[in-house]
Amino acid sequence: MATLRLTADCFRCGKNFEQKEMRKVPSLTDNKRFECFSCFRNYKYAVKMSRARKLTLYCERCKFKFSSRGRTCLYCNKSDSVVRGNITASDLL
Repeated sequence: MATLRLTADCFRCGKNFEQKEMRKVPSLTDNKRFECFSCFRNYKYAVKMSRARKLTLYCERCKFKFSSRGRTCLYCNKSDSVVRGNITASDLL
């Protein structure tokens, strides 16, 4: 008895693989999306490397204290007056 070999394209690299060599990825639409294991390993490693620690930051322009991975103020969207550090209320007065 012959087995049915289903193939699909990887949505990241576009190469055609058998579905048993791929993993199913959740999709917002009803379409089925598959990802090959080599793309999965590479993407998983890239996501781990991009996860930087959150810093406690303070924007001197709008006097806004926040935690973020980037050095851009979340309130005024500027980066020229953002400093790193723990600012307390007594420091502002």
